[in-house]
Amino acid sequence: MVVTEMYHRSNVDSWATAANDTNTKIRFISVDKERLTLDLILLDNLIDENTKLVAVTLASNVVGAITDVERIAKREK
Repeated sequence: MVVTEMYHRSNVDSWATAANDTNTKIRFISVDKERLTLDLILLDNLIDENTKLVAVTLASNVVGAITDVERIAKREK
């Protein structure tokens, strides 16, 4: 399971609880603090052939960042 740190804690905590309940490893796409966008540099290390779920937000309602969902879906650098 891969989620983003850009989510509100209520959403992240729900995914973390689900991962814990199902003994699933959870990985996080971090936020580039300078650009206030998701840091996709390590995307291929986070999403691999064993990943079953990727949950990202399309747009942040806090900073207005738009997520490159197509890149995440394709896992391209």
